[in-house]
Amino acid sequence: MASEWTLPLIQIELDGLPLGCDFILAADDTERLFGMNSAAARRITNFAVGHGCRAIFRRNDLVFQKRVQAGPPASAAESDSLECFPPLGAPPQSTGDDHPPADCR
Repeated sequence: MASEWTLPLIQIELDGLPLGCDFILAADDTERLFGMNSAAARRITNFAVGHGCRAIFRRNDLVFQKRVQAGPPASAAESDSLECFPPLGAPPQSTGDDHPPADCR
């Protein structure tokens, strides 16, 4: 069965994802949307960072984990904070092995 996920739909999901929550994309969707060549991992990582997430590559799926709020920084001094690290004082992040924060969908 073909998935209906598109990059624009995934962007909307990632932008609205609460901090610490995960969005899981099946391996076949990952291959269809990003490819499986030597540049695919970098494309996925760039896509994740651009939406305030980190990419976790697993055997059967790809996990985008929300690390920071997406969007442009409020000032040039904050521009380094978009690197996939949680802001100071943020709640503990889910690793996929434990329970996600209570505000996750």
